[in-house]
Amino acid sequence: MKPVVLYNINRRPKIKVGYVVYIYTINHPSLRVSNAIMVATSPVLRKRGVCFETENTVYVGVERDVAHDVRILTNQINEATGERNNEECHY
Repeated sequence: MKPVVLYNINRRPKIKVGYVVYIYTINHPSLRVSNAIMVATSPVLRKRGVCFETENTVYVGVERDVAHDVRILTNQINEATGERNNEECHY
């Protein structure tokens, strides 16, 4: 299963299938990725709303001002991974 990474949708990134996306991640698990500066993803394989998938990761867009609330983050991750059967973000 791919990791689910939250990203800041307030910056309005342009997401197109086949292209990289420049985003500000919130909870990326890799030590090579900074959650403080803009990063480039690998090319997008699929897109649904504010959710998109790359070769290694599923990204879910959230409002940065609510990202600090662990309950909200947990709910969004659960929805994105299908634990609550969210069709918009489930791949």
